Amino acid sequence: MANVSFSGVSKVYGDAIALAELDLSIAQGEFVALLGPSGSGKTTTLNLLAGLIDADEGEIRIGDRVVNDVTPDKRDIAMVFQNYALYPHMTVFENLEFPLKARDRNVATAVVENRVGTVAETLGLGELLHRYPRELSGGQQQRVALGRAMIRDPKVFLLDEPLSNLDARLRIRMRRDIKALHKAIGSTIIYVTHDQAEAMTLADRIAVFAGGRLQQFGSPAEIYGRPANKFVAGFVGEREPAMLSGSLSVEGASLRFAGPDARFDMPLASARQLAHLGGRAVELCVRPEAVSVSNSGAAIPAVITDVEIDGPGLFAYARVADGAELSFHLGANQSLRVGDALGLGLQGGRLTAFDPQTQLALARW
Repeated sequence: MANVSFSGVSKVYGDAIALAELDLSIAQGEFVALLGPSGSGKTTTLNLLAGLIDADEGEIRIGDRVVNDVTPDKRDIAMVFQNYALYPHMTVFENLEFPLKARDRNVATAVVENRVGTVAETLGLGELLHRYPRELSGGQQQRVALGRAMIRDPKVFLLDEPLSNLDARLRIRMRRDIKALHKAIGSTIIYVTHDQAEAMTLADRIAVFAGGRLQQFGSPAEIYGRPANKFVAGFVGEREPAMLSGSLSVEGASLRFAGPDARFDMPLASARQLAHLGGRAVELCVRPEAVSVSNSGAAIPAVITDVEIDGPGLFAYARVADGAELSFHLGANQSLRVGDALGLGLQGGRLTAFDPQTQLALARW
């Protein structure tokens, strides 16, 4: 295994910027997810590291070696694609042994059998070695693809949306398998995905991309709880947060938000902490977990506009007096219907304000 670094790396296609001045350092043995929508730069980053495309500027390192001019086969990496790319005419055993024989045609049979056996045991493929890919389930095919990458014992694993072809239940199961595999082998893994649930579940750290630029790099807790900008806040999370335009002012023990679509007071732990925001225009990010039903006199009046079943509980949308819509979770024992009036409260520690011009985070409380 090895560390990986990008220093000022850029890639341009005509007038289109695929990747702009990327600086990113990935530690040895770390599991990093590259997360973003289509065209964000995450796959370009992976392809640059793999050597499938060349960087226009900057330096790429694997371990202590600059690899910009090193061919893909000499970079000591292994890739797993979303379509698995198994050889249909080969058994599982033959698919697994292929990388070893491709690298060294004279490799000893005992070495091949030992290596295939070890990988098959790690991935639970021991009883499937004589089957063909068409005889395997999607999850089993994915494990074979992972095993074919593992068998060469590369310095870095590159996984390009490897679970996108699986159904939802199997994706969840495979996430656990991949996480357990990383724990067992301890290799450096770089995992491309547009699915934030995969990134949050699997990765030690997440690199969020948009428009060819790295937006934020941090742990799942940092990415979710302390988003660097408005894009990250809106992209990461199972449910889209409400983004409200307005201004803030400190009023005694409360922080008052006033905008064209919503006006309300929020709890404030320290007036000094947010005094610099007084009278400043902001975009307020309100995630569903920050909203709850409240019976206090300071509750925000609202009317239910929609209710969805959300597993064991409910998920509701409610419109406040000035027109903004907030969403929130409800327990299974709370029965609300469309048109019901209620009061909403906002919890401190879960709210973030962004600058409307720069889109950067100003404060969280």
